[in-house]
Amino acid sequence: TLPGSSGSGSVEQGEDRELTLAFGSDVRALCGSFGAIESVQRGRAVGLRLLVPESYIEDGTFEFDPGVGGVVFGSVADGGSFCFGEAFLARCLAIGIGQPICVPSGGGDKPDTARLNYSQFVECGTPHLHIVFVKPRQVTEYRLRFPQLVLCVLPTDDGNVGDARFWVKAFCVEVRRRSSGSSTRAFFERFLMLDDDVTGLLKLDPETTTSPLRSTLWPRASSSLSPASPRSSAVTRTTRRAPRARTPFPPRPRG
Repeated sequence: TLPGSSGSGSVEQGEDRELTLAFGSDVRALCGSFGAIESVQRGRAVGLRLLVPESYIEDGTFEFDPGVGGVVFGSVADGGSFCFGEAFLARCLAIGIGQPICVPSGGGDKPDTARLNYSQFVECGTPHLHIVFVKPRQVTEYRLRFPQLVLCVLPTDDGNVGDARFWVKAFCVEVRRRSSGSSTRAFFERFLMLDDDVTGLLKLDPETTTSPLRSTLWPRASSSLSPASPRSSAVTRTTRRAPRARTPFPPRPRG
């Protein structure tokens, strides 16, 4: 089966580590003007769950109570505490994708049709963090098809794609706000949100991009049209428009 198609590949399902993210009391910092909405209040009370394959613990993407990055997640199984691995995120910032790739997915037959395996159009070997946000009632279906991905379970089954996007932002804001590690805070300064039907992306060259789009992607670019900082989104990494490049994200190899 081709990666990114309706199949899941040959990866076998392993055990998940279930982690929880409880939101803090600073409603304004987390929700802005949306804090009074009933669905937001319910979601804050419930919090978010992460289903993390054990391989992510073994390779240092998540660390057990290290006292470095700041404890963020609780472990349901043993009551321990986890955070994102500082060393892993430092590698993402230095040689990989310097922000999380967040994909809200769900509803209807999405567990069967969503395209969440990026290995078909990405290079291999560069570290990155890819999280898929799903509704509680569809967790089992997503895990069976995508055993290798980190799943973030939304607070409720209610709501539409706008609600899911809100919780993606809330997740990233809360992780950064509660983390003391410099790499974690830098990594979660921004996030890349993609739809669940993306099969390829194009890199853009600031020298050939039209002016309105150029000013949006590279707002701090000089008159020579040099690109923005090295930590720019993968979409804004520079390459020639022709031939079209379709390798913005390196995948995470899994044994």
